[in-house]
Amino acid sequence: MDHDSPEGASGSYNDRQSVQVDNAIRAIQQKKPRPEIDFTIHVMEDGSQVSTQERVCKGMVPRYPTPRRYMRLSKIRERGGYNVFRG
Repeated sequence: MDHDSPEGASGSYNDRQSVQVDNAIRAIQQKKPRPEIDFTIHVMEDGSQVSTQERVCKGMVPRYPTPRRYMRLSKIRERGGYNVFRG
């Protein structure tokens, strides 16, 4: 019996390949539909729901660094200074 050929192993190569193809076809045919997920709604820790399309804290205005400030902060960070980019 030649162990290097697929036919020499227990169960032929074609039988195993046929089982794999049958399993793949069955998995595709019996595939469950995707759940409907609304990514525009987020559930907070307290159970309340908020829209991801609106600001939760309406009084807060995002602060974006000016190009000059961004470059200065980047240089500080490159030198191993404090991490200004973490919240």
